Amino acid sequence: MKYLIFFYFVSSIAVATETLEFNYITNDGGIYLDCEHKVKPTEPDFFSVVCGKDLAMEKKFEAKFRVRPINTGTQPTYEVIYWVTDRNQKERIDHNSTVWLRLSKGSILDVVLHQDLENAYSALEVRYKGG
Repeated sequence: MKYLIFFYFVSSIAVATETLEFNYITNDGGIYLDCEHKVKPTEPDFFSVVCGKDLAMEKKFEAKFRVRPINTGTQPTYEVIYWVTDRNQKERIDHNSTVWLRLSKGSILDVVLHQDLENAYSALEVRYKGG
């Protein structure tokens, strides 16, 4: 019996904590909370996010943000993964999306993504300042 084994190596662009900014925003524009985030020491793509710290409506999330190059030939292509786990609910609720960016020249300068939360009442926005 013969076995064929494939290895798939995933390389990521290291996302420094200072290149990210998180904000909690209601979709009607009524509430905007600044957020603080810390990388989880055991998982460099995962961040603990606290919005509106020390306010009556403090919100907590776990976010995964990863940027990785995809080899598609001549055009630079990047996959951006953005997953959010809402830690304010009794049951675990995950929200996720993946975006592919194809560039004609250069590298990623900025990416802004919104992940809808709370039945689309609000969103956790992430801003990535690439380079």
